[in-house]
This record gives sequence, structure tokens and C-alpha cells, in this order.
Amino acid sequence: MALSGLEQRAVSRAFENITIINFNYDRTIETYLYSALQRRGGISSEEAKQCVTGLKVIRPYGSIGKLDWQEQAGIPYGGHENSVAAQVEKNIRTFTEQAQEETVSASINQALGNAEIAIFLGFGFHQQNMKLFEPSTPGRNRRIHALMATAKGIDDKNHEAITIHLSRLGIIASPILVACKAEELLIQLRPTITMAAV
Repeated sequence: MALSGLEQRAVSRAFENITIINFNYDRTIETYLYSALQRRGGISSEEAKQCVTGLKVIRPYGSIGKLDWQEQAGIPYGGHENSVAAQVEKNIRTFTEQAQEETVSASINQALGNAEIAIFLGFGFHQQNMKLFEPSTPGRNRRIHALMATAKGIDDKNHEAITIHLSRLGIIASPILVACKAEELLIQLRPTITMAAV
């Protein structure tokens, strides 16, 4: 979806309007995109690196660090040497540790304030994480006109409460909850996503 409609010379800008708020420490998204852009998008490793480098990722609980293809001192994906554990330990917080940095909250608010589409993939809707999405100015609508979320494994009886809570995030659309995996949502709702992105 990110590459569709782009000319080859504009590939490095594929993710310039995308921000991911990632509650995981790992670099799975970056690793997948780097590989998939080459395999499925038919672009070189250098072009894939430029694309993924342009992707904005906010991690409320920190990160393991840059990948080895992102920077020279980066940590390989799946690296397990003892030095790796010591290196990444200082960069992460556990779920029970509050994401206290005001800059994280401000970054999330800015990203959502600029967003027209919001897609929640594999999100557990934990109260602590939901608070990070609340607008800094209550009652002020954001520009989000399409909000979709996976709800696989979440009992249907909870969907109404989740929808109501998502509606309080300052959006101007009715949230769509889909009981499927992330990949299925992106495939099934591709027309909705691409039309909303225009």
C-alpha cells in the first residue's frame, strides 16, 4: 500500500506520512518492512533502508536499539550475545513502569493530531496505554476520519466499551473493530484504508 502510486524515484518517501506507535521493544516492524520492500516491492537494500529510515516510530516503553543494517553499531535482529543484553537493558521499560517521559506523550499527541487515519493492530486496549492516546486538549476533535482496530481474541461483549473509549480520542469517525489478525485487517480493509488516505 505504501508503494502504490509512487514513482520509482520517490520510493524513499513511501513512509513520510506514516507514524507507528509501537508498544513493543523489538524491531519486528522495521525488519519485516526492510525485507518485504526488497522481496515484494522489488527495490534494492539501500532503497529499502531509506524507506524504513523515513518511518517515524514512537516507542512508549523504549526500544532494543537500531538494527545492524540501520547503523554500524546497531544490534542484529535476533542477536543474543551477552553484550547485547547489557547494551539494550538501559533502553527499555516494562509494562508496569509508567511511560513518564512527557516527550513521548507529546509525540503521540502530535502524531494523532496530524493523522487522518488511525489503525490499531494487535493492540490490547490496556487502560495505561489508552491514556497515552487521550488528547492533550479534551473536547478538541482531531482530523482522524477513519479508525480501524483488530479485536481478535477480545470477546464481542467488550466491543461496545472499546468503541466508546476510542470515540473519546477526539476522532470524527465511528471506529471499526474487526475480530481478525493484523494482516487480515490490512487485506480486508485495504480499499477503505487507501480511499481514506487520499
